[in-house]
This record gives sequence, C-alpha cells and structure tokens, in this order.
Amino acid sequence: MSFNSHGALLVKNSSFLNNNSTSGSVLFINKVEKQDYLKDIKFDNCKFLNNSVTKQGGIVYSVSEFTSGNVIFDNCNFLNNTAKFGDISYAYNQSSEPKFINIENINLLKSGKNNFVTNPSYIILDEELSTIESITTYSGQQIKNFLSYKIFDDYNHMIDFNYETLEDVFCYSVTPNDTYNVKLYGEIYGFCKNSSCSVSNIKGQFSYFKNSTSNVELEILDCKDNTQYQIGKYLYKYRESNVIKSCYEKICDPSCKNKGECLGDNQCNCKGTKYIGSYCEILKVHDRNIVFDNIIWVITSSLIFLSSILIFGVYYYRKNVNIKGGGVEFLIIILIGTIFNYGYVLLLTSERSKISCILMFSFYYIYLDLYLLKHIEYIKCNFYTITTTTTTTTTTTTTTNNNNNNNNNNNNNNNNNNNNNNNNNNNNNN
Repeated sequence: MSFNSHGALLVKNSSFLNNNSTSGSVLFINKVEKQDYLKDIKFDNCKFLNNSVTKQGGIVYSVSEFTSGNVIFDNCNFLNNTAKFGDISYAYNQSSEPKFINIENINLLKSGKNNFVTNPSYIILDEELSTIESITTYSGQQIKNFLSYKIFDDYNHMIDFNYETLEDVFCYSVTPNDTYNVKLYGEIYGFCKNSSCSVSNIKGQFSYFKNSTSNVELEILDCKDNTQYQIGKYLYKYRESNVIKSCYEKICDPSCKNKGECLGDNQCNCKGTKYIGSYCEILKVHDRNIVFDNIIWVITSSLIFLSSILIFGVYYYRKNVNIKGGGVEFLIIILIGTIFNYGYVLLLTSERSKISCILMFSFYYIYLDLYLLKHIEYIKCNFYTITTTTTTTTTTTTTTNNNNNNNNNNNNNNNNNNNNNNNNNNNNNN
C-alpha cells in the first residue's frame, strides 16, 4: 500500500504473501513536509512471506524523516522477502526507517548484508590508500594519484554499485575548500561502480547525504624549484586562468621544424630561421624592395622604348647601305628579342601570380628562341662569306696560271724567230 494519509491505521494478525512491486511491496512512504501529514500506522503480529521488488525495499520503502515516529512493525515475522536493496526495509537513513519492535532475531536480521539498507551515509578512503597524508604536484598538473573511496550506509554495509538503470547511479563531485586560490579541471564529476568511487586524473547537483565528504591534503609545489624548469623545459605563466599561474612542460606536437624553438602549447618561435608558420614549416617570403623595383622598372621601360625606336629607325632607313649590309630583318629580330628580354626583367619586379608567371616564362623562352635564331643566321652568313672567298681565290689563281702560260708561249715564239733570223744571216754570208 502507498501511505501518505491523514488517518491512523492498524493492521493486525494479517499475512502478506507473494506481493510484487517496483519498490516497497507493502508500504511505500514518500517524503512529507510535516509530521502531522503522516499519521500512525502499526502492523501487529503480521507475517510477510515471499514478497519481492525489483528495486528497493522488499516490504517497506521510506524516504520520510518522520517515519520512525509514526510507523511500527510489532511482533512480526519476515521470511524469504527479496529486493535489490533492502530485502525487508530500505530507508533514506535510520531516522526514516520504521520501528521494528518485539521482532525475533531482529539483531541477526539487521546484521545481514541486505535485509536493512539505507541510502549512502558516509565515505572513507580505501584501506590501501589510507596511509596517504598528502599529495604533491605543480600548479596546472594532473593529480595522478589514484584515489579510491568506499561508500557505506547507516548499518556500515559497504554499498555495491551494480546499476541496471540510470536513476540508480550514485554520483560524486570533487571540490576545493579554497575556491579563490584553487581551480579544478578535468574529471571533477563522476559516478561510482562496483564497490567504490574512484577519483583520478583531476585537473580541475546530486542528492546530498551527510558525512559524504573526505579530505585529502594537496600541496602545490613552487615551479621554480622544479629542476626541469631551471633547465628551460617547463614554463610558469597564466594558462588555465588569468588569476592562477600554471607550471607546465613545453610541448609542441608535431615538433618544430627547421631549427624552430618550442614555446609550448604547440607554438614555435621561428625567429632566426628562414621559415614561418605554426611549426616553422613554411619558407619565408621576403618583402620586396620597392625602391629597387622602381629603378629596374624605369630602366627597363626606357630600354623597351629605345628598342622600339630602333626598330622603327631600321625599317625607315632600310635602304641605307650600312643597314642593308647588316641585314634589315636580322637587325629587327635582334631588337625584338631584346624587347622580350626586357619584358621578362620587368615582370620579375611584379608580384607573383599565375598570369605573371605564364608571361614571364613565355617572354624568357621567346627571347631565347630569337637569340638562337640570331646566332644561326650569323653562322650561315659567315659560312657563305668563306665559300665565296675561296671560289674567288681559285679563279684568280687559274687566270694567273693561264697568263703565265701565254707569256711562256710568246717567249718561245720569240726565241724561234731569233733562231730563224740567225740562220738567214749565216746563209747570206756563205
């Protein structure tokens, strides 16, 4: 029965057999604001057999602080009643529990682990850790000591936490006594499981029960006394808050590249290197010298203008003997090549972009093509000059030889004539 009535009730010489419920198969008492709201109820000489519930209180469930003064079980028998918590009774605490008087073997029943159960009443540090007097650490570091607590009820029964539903969960929180000088991060809230509540890796509203706190001394060491701090591996500065400094190791993950210095918190100092970026992984782009770029721009633009004037002049005076001797087309190709070369230099002074890079390489390779074409034409001209000279020399030599032969023939003829004259003279003398 659910009891929150304004009238008194007496149940006498009755048996409660095979009742099933979620909590409190016979009596379920919720919290009431005043004792007057909960009138007297008494079970006299009653039997409670084979009753079961799925959660708390096989016979009675009570969370009212006035239950002990108003509800009585007198000379009753309890046999084979079951519940997850409290086979006979489950109460918020012993003050919320009904009175059990004239009960045979009542002390034996209460000494049983699960016959009478209350809400958690107090916690103590695990026996294996009870020798810990204090914990030392540096500000901002994790408390790596594994603290484990046991939770007990008013009957000194250790509570075993095996939850089936979320509402059965027992939770805890970790709080500092000095909220101004101490700030906790990390797992400051948690829940209990099996037979203990474990607190670990601390760096940083539930139903309250009395004696639910346990104190452990925590000593914060001076970061400057840390050997690692003295050799430059630790930092001491505001990190977690603007009030309390933290002592922490300088860590960069991934590590700094190209001789960058780790400042901690994944920040690298790239000063003195040729790189920038979070990890000094990006090659630094130097600022352009505007004055130098402007000077180059003026000179190059002037040369382009001058080459353009020269092209016009060569074409205009193309019939001039000196220009014709050098080759009009040849000179124009040379001047156009210089314009592309000057254009390439001019683009070097501009900011890099996709278009400027395309134009830059185009101008450069056009200039190279014209330069090679110019030299090929020059080689061809020299080849023709050498061939013509050789032919002329051969012709001259041949002509000279013919003249010499003719002279020799004339001399021979003269000699023959002289001989004939001599013969005639001899004949006359005879």
